[in-house]
Amino acid sequence: MRSNGCETTVRRMSLVATTMVALMLMPGCGGGSGKGGMGGAAGGAAGSAAGGRTGTDGGGGSGGTAGASALGGRAGANVDASGGAGGKGGNSSNGGGPGSSAGASGAAGSAGAAGAGGAAAGSSGTAGKGAAGVSGTAGTAGAGGAAGAGGATGAGGAAGAGGAPVLVAPELGSLMPMQGVAGAAINLTVHGKGIGPGWTIYFDGKALATSLGMASDGPVANSSFTIPPATATGQVQVWLASGSATSNVLYFTVTPAVGAPKIIDYTPDNALPGAKISIVGTDLASGTTITDPLGRTVDIVGSGTLTWVSTPAERVDVMIPADMPTGAFTATNSKGSFRGRIFNVGMNLARLPGATATSSTQFNTTNWSTISGFDNDLQTSWFSAHGDCATATSCTQVPTYQVNFPSAQVVGRIAMRGNREYASGYDFISGRFEVLGAGNAVLWSAERLLPEPDRDLDIKIAPALSGATAVRFTSTADESDEPGFAELEVFGP
Repeated sequence: MRSNGCETTVRRMSLVATTMVALMLMPGCGGGSGKGGMGGAAGGAAGSAAGGRTGTDGGGGSGGTAGASALGGRAGANVDASGGAGGKGGNSSNGGGPGSSAGASGAAGSAGAAGAGGAAAGSSGTAGKGAAGVSGTAGTAGAGGAAGAGGATGAGGAAGAGGAPVLVAPELGSLMPMQGVAGAAINLTVHGKGIGPGWTIYFDGKALATSLGMASDGPVANSSFTIPPATATGQVQVWLASGSATSNVLYFTVTPAVGAPKIIDYTPDNALPGAKISIVGTDLASGTTITDPLGRTVDIVGSGTLTWVSTPAERVDVMIPADMPTGAFTATNSKGSFRGRIFNVGMNLARLPGATATSSTQFNTTNWSTISGFDNDLQTSWFSAHGDCATATSCTQVPTYQVNFPSAQVVGRIAMRGNREYASGYDFISGRFEVLGAGNAVLWSAERLLPEPDRDLDIKIAPALSGATAVRFTSTADESDEPGFAELEVFGP
């Protein structure tokens, strides 16, 4: 135990696994020239924001990289994204010219509305109009572009509408309550960041009637319902969704019967087929059967006891079947069964031969060193040194931790596992995750909450990023001086 003291009650376990989806409107802007710009309109699936090109002699500027059309932008490649804003018309003494046609849809987005064009021009300007865009298969429509501003003697054109609102999935932080009995009526409250109207709670894959409330930490989602009596005991996934956008996942525990087994954790929590892993829990030692995500019995090749978060626990060892998919193990005995959280089958890129890690500081060079943060052992943790934290004003350095790959990789998921060595304290609360490329160029970046109680988080990156040379974590909030985590794990698509 560390000498700086902390509480050692049992940490409640949770794994957060799945995705953060954001649908964004990325505006573009193009300048017109000559006798008055044409108002561009851009619809369809948004790729990325980009400035429009300058038109020639009355030609409108192109829109952003959203839907393709005459004077619109190029078709966006990303599916399920919203249309961008259209181009902006040019200045002219003759006022605004006609609006261009709206952009056709991209891979999966509705077309944008037509450009508004110049409403009433200067000495000889005419009102603009635009044709309707071509429908896409899904997504949010982008709106028309702004019409050209007036020149020295001409009046300004009327502005087109802006794009649809940005839709960003909430970051879930905690559940209240965290467990219940099958068949019982509960009032479930979901806490997090970015929760608002239109988001629905999903419990074990089923949508619940959801209302919006307010708590001390901001807006929350509420639902009063009865846990279906047939719900399997164990870890039940809970998330929020709005259309195709979904939040990260939290786990609700459906309480098992007395004497039934309980799965607390896996160590390690990821592996390749053929590897031996340990399932940690209670009531596992005698007469317990383990089944894989496909419901097949898995041979137990060892058993024993260990200390897990300062509390005695049991373990059973199993080999990962050659064809086992990612999913949950289930433990069953004569008293009942318990479904665990998701176990990840695949290569942890942090464990590639030649991979290294660097950190802002380390608590020591032995049991809480930099190496403990990527050794694939949940029983060891990296902690920063004294004076290294993001929240306390007394700290002098913000904690950072970076895993470096021996060669460029394709990254599709990042996982962080909170420290299992302390039941409370010394945790990160939120942080910025970055995928780096050659020369430490940032290929992708996002800030995320690390949810209670374990601070375990899984981030899915879609589409996966190629050319990744490192993954970096930077704390943005932490519980105390010397925060840490058990593992920073990285996986491919």
